[in-house]
Amino acid sequence: MPRLAFQVVDSNVEFAADDDLLHRLRALYEKFPPPTARPRSAFRFEWHGNECRTRLGEGPERITRVDHPAHRGTVAGSLLAQGLTTTYPDFSILHGNALRSRVGTGVVLLVGASGTGKTTLTRQLAQESADWEPVAEDVLIIDPDNQLLHPYPRALSIRSDTNGPHPPEKDLHPHPATVLDPVFLAKARVFILCAELPSSTPSSSFNEQVEVVWLTHDSPGIREELRHARLPLAGVHNEDGMTRLDYMRLLDPKEKRLQAEIFERHGAMILATGGHAREVAVRPAKRPARPRVIPLPSGDGVRHCMPHVVRPNLEAALTPGGRHFIRLAKALQTAAFSLLIPGGSPRDTAWAIAEATMP
Repeated sequence: MPRLAFQVVDSNVEFAADDDLLHRLRALYEKFPPPTARPRSAFRFEWHGNECRTRLGEGPERITRVDHPAHRGTVAGSLLAQGLTTTYPDFSILHGNALRSRVGTGVVLLVGASGTGKTTLTRQLAQESADWEPVAEDVLIIDPDNQLLHPYPRALSIRSDTNGPHPPEKDLHPHPATVLDPVFLAKARVFILCAELPSSTPSSSFNEQVEVVWLTHDSPGIREELRHARLPLAGVHNEDGMTRLDYMRLLDPKEKRLQAEIFERHGAMILATGGHAREVAVRPAKRPARPRVIPLPSGDGVRHCMPHVVRPNLEAALTPGGRHFIRLAKALQTAAFSLLIPGGSPRDTAWAIAEATMP
């Protein structure tokens, strides 16, 4: 079986898969350094059809099943990110992108949910400005004790459609991979990407806004537990090898944690999420005409980052007393935080970031 091996931080990663999947994985991870001679740990992911057998170091083997072959690359990346949380328990691992200044020691972190435009803005900043170079795509590996960000030079993956009834496809763009050494976070600027509903729009327009989740697979046990936990599940749809869960409304952080625990017990993984289903939203939110950058106090900034920690220890993950909060606050103790509400074109938003980081 063909194999692909590379290094993340100081651990070795090996994918074993058929030619079709390995071709996509090579495109995603080709810029990563080769395996180290003395790894801290070893991750092995072996695909047999639509089933992935995962082994982290000397730990037990775990099996994850995917109903649709096209989702195997997405699941492979998610399994790797989850493996990093096990191997580096003292690190904070966030869902986000990072760029480093070529003219100073500044670092920009873009943190947010899937589909908020992190990768689009990363690409825009790197292309439009000679001052910024990408460091990490989709996964931020932060060492809080040393205030370091480890590079994660995966290919830039941009979703072509985030609002449709199916999980969006991703277009790959090569990663420049000029930064392969850890980056110091003392002068980091953290932008938490979010959407804002225009106040001039009647709130009734969004009464039917719901949470939509696409899963690797479905089972009666998942549905039973979701209902037993009193999550507002409206319906489950299986079509074209995909499972879509529609909720009656947006989930709050506690409900999302319950959902994550249920999915983990049944070996299911989230492929994508959406803020609304096109067929039930009365009118989608309009994109603001201009981007907005709203400064945040450090504590509020860390709190906004917490929902984007990759598979945190679920107890007290979102509270100021939680260990993930304390670690992240330590790593970003000298960082400046802002909420970023994209507006206009991606170029407008990218330049708003560039202006906000000027000395």
